[in-house]
Amino acid sequence: MKRYFREMIPLRVFVVLIFGVVAILHGFAFAQDHAPTLEQCKADVNLWNNEFQHNGYVNVSIHELNERSKELSACLVSYPKDPSHGLWVDVHVQFHSVMEYRYSAFIARHNLFNKFMEEDKQGKR
Repeated sequence: MKRYFREMIPLRVFVVLIFGVVAILHGFAFAQDHAPTLEQCKADVNLWNNEFQHNGYVNVSIHELNERSKELSACLVSYPKDPSHGLWVDVHVQFHSVMEYRYSAFIARHNLFNKFMEEDKQGKR
């Protein structure tokens, strides 16, 4: 069984998965004890959307985008019937689009795209 596991998941992928799980658990351990207020959700989303319209989050770190995404997720769950819900979803998509773009830029900057394509073609996912 151990050999099969190693063949299916290369060590570097396993390490990345472990770090991902630890990061998620860390987020739950230090999450807010309560949901943000409706007023806070509306104010933050309006501020973040305005920021996106002006500079596309150029000066916002991935860490901060992730923190905003977590807060916005709490807003979406806590206030699903609020009329601002559609804007909240749009801003949430903005965060993830920017993060995805940065991940892709990292892969390109470090010449990892061909390796990624080769491994994907081999079924390594």
